[in-house]
Amino acid sequence: MIKGPWPLAPNKISHEVPLDRPYLTPMFHDERVALRVSPEDYAKCRRGPGDFGIITDLDTNKRYSLKGRPCSLGDHCHCDAEIEEV
Repeated sequence: MIKGPWPLAPNKISHEVPLDRPYLTPMFHDERVALRVSPEDYAKCRRGPGDFGIITDLDTNKRYSLKGRPCSLGDHCHCDAEIEEV
């Protein structure tokens, strides 16, 4: 897990995060992090409320529950993601 801060758009994150492999940049305890994940786990991330499943950080082999989270626009928009360790 790589910790931020970065701008919100994943394609504009810091040069510290290699963009040649799938990374998710969800919130973890109110902090933006970057997780290197498999293409199958990356496909689980979508927009909207709800639980999307379990993903694995390939760098640490830790597993996280992935779910939708309201973004800075308010509770009507769930375009952000949030993870919890399982």
